[in-house]
Amino acid sequence: MWVPKELIETVLVQRRTICASLCSRHEADSFLQLLIIADEKRNVCKNSVQEKQLLSLGEASVSRPEPSLTIQKILVCVWWDTFGIIHYELLEPGQTVTATTYCEQLERMKQELIKKGSVLVNGENRIFQQDNAGRNAAEIVQKKITELGLDLLPYPPYSADLLPSKGLFYLLEL
Repeated sequence: MWVPKELIETVLVQRRTICASLCSRHEADSFLQLLIIADEKRNVCKNSVQEKQLLSLGEASVSRPEPSLTIQKILVCVWWDTFGIIHYELLEPGQTVTATTYCEQLERMKQELIKKGSVLVNGENRIFQQDNAGRNAAEIVQKKITELGLDLLPYPPYSADLLPSKGLFYLLEL
């Protein structure tokens, strides 16, 4: 069973400060339509097969796992804006995202924006929010973000149960 980390007071203060600054920024100049958010999630995939079964009325079918297949953890990386998902990638089992891989993914995300004819392709003041994973602070990642013309939003200290974009959208609805 997953239990969220307890947030220490300094982290709570940082999160409140960042959230308040985002709300103030939105009040001064609505920026949500310029926002691109990136995140990743490791998902557990169970392989199962469905065989044809002859069932009586009201009888439930039974799914039987194929013996040679196993449970796998797959990493999905996703970029989205207020209109929906811009781009996503499923990584091979066991593959991780390095700074170099992330830069390549950012470039592919930009190409998807171009394909979709998004106003975020050539628009000014495009805003980007990513998590605070160590690779995102790497110099090559910071250069790529600058090259893509993205204004990086601050990201509060990690807490799996508090995604900043969800908190911001919740506050704006109040």
